[in-house]
Amino acid sequence: MLKNPTNAFKSALNKYQRDALNNPKTSNLRNIFYTQNSFIMQKLLFSAVLALGLFTSAIAQQFPYQFSYSTQTYAPLTNATVIDPVQVWDEGAELPLGFNFKFGGKNQSTMILDGYSGALFSADSGLFSDTIDAILAYTVYPGLIAKTNTIVRHITEGTAPNRIAKVEFFKAGFDGIAGEVSFQVWLYETTNAFQVRLGEQTIPNPTDTYFNNVSPLIGYMVDYYYASDFISVFPQAQFVVGTPAAPQDSVIVDGILDDNVSEGPQYGMTGVPLNNSVFTYAPGLVSTQQPVLSAMRISPNPAQDVVRLEGVETTKAAQVQLMDQQGRLVSLLEMAAGDNTLQLPADLTPGIYTLRYNSGTQMAVSKLMKM
Repeated sequence: MLKNPTNAFKSALNKYQRDALNNPKTSNLRNIFYTQNSFIMQKLLFSAVLALGLFTSAIAQQFPYQFSYSTQTYAPLTNATVIDPVQVWDEGAELPLGFNFKFGGKNQSTMILDGYSGALFSADSGLFSDTIDAILAYTVYPGLIAKTNTIVRHITEGTAPNRIAKVEFFKAGFDGIAGEVSFQVWLYETTNAFQVRLGEQTIPNPTDTYFNNVSPLIGYMVDYYYASDFISVFPQAQFVVGTPAAPQDSVIVDGILDDNVSEGPQYGMTGVPLNNSVFTYAPGLVSTQQPVLSAMRISPNPAQDVVRLEGVETTKAAQVQLMDQQGRLVSLLEMAAGDNTLQLPADLTPGIYTLRYNSGTQMAVSKLMKM
């Protein structure tokens, strides 16, 4: 059963916010806080729907990101500018980056920092935005709060074109639950990569702290939107999954059930992430050595045993990942050079799967229906 927040709205909501929530376009956003310049997420996920999304030309230049995991001793930011926690939690603070950072297919010179959701939103994700793009650094079920010792600070370091914009939540608490966490988000100039860096976490009760009872939601989403009352959709997103010692990424390309994200451990790690973890997301077109994201057609589709992959190169051997609707790897297949046909596993059960093609120089993602 989907968790239902008890503190649906803050008592400090002003008339503008209440009017916005009564607006027909936003009447379904019962768990979202709005202000004149930005929004604050009270709870990202609240319903269930399966919807299909399409790649846009802007997103295709970055999605999906290349994921990697490493560890590095956490170091609190020094000589950084402190941001008023009241602004971060009650209004959403505008975070100047000092350079253009491409995210969601657009150049961002500033981003909106929201304390409650532990996220950075693109600056154009405003009150009446049709879609929302956000980096989810440490999103938890009850929401984060500012304690008396909580510090939010930011700094941009380095010289052009290799500057890094850094923002830190130091000793943020959990709303109504014991515990605290420190983490940072680093945004890289030129490469447009970003990192989520975890410091010390004190999590006495993961069941009450996390959406899926075992870990925070870490990753990003693009073109997140609300289809109707109580219906919200993730067309494209990547979340950290796997074990705390060996995290992996889960790529979402065609919409997902919201309750699968909030409750299914497939969209979170199997336990509390390790302190000093560093999760890196780098756009697929970082250099000429990265595979190009291309359009791919699967024929026939639906299919029974053999499919043809059209629109992909055949001069090189390729690896094909077959993933279920929860983002789990079902089968790892190989395609020989000069061949565009793929034999499906004999024991593959009927259903909808995501097929990820990678030849080293070309990448493609598409849906497959197995009959």
